[in-house]
Amino acid sequence: MIYHSLMIVCHYPTGKNRPCCIETTKRNVGSQIVGNTYSRQRSRSHCVEAILFNTAKGIICVDPKASWIPARKMTK
Repeated sequence: MIYHSLMIVCHYPTGKNRPCCIETTKRNVGSQIVGNTYSRQRSRSHCVEAILFNTAKGIICVDPKASWIPARKMTK
């Protein structure tokens, strides 16, 4: 399965680097998610609203309106 999302890392004045999703996917990537946590990204500057999941290949940015998201969200 091929999925598509695009993420960059933004540097903040606090010295923290945070992921910044600029594109998301609606594809169900549930089988590729590792762990039981997710984080929610709010839209800001060039970052879009997204749910971030960890996969073996890195973080994937998922559209929070994707139909499969409510069943998959676990622990923040």
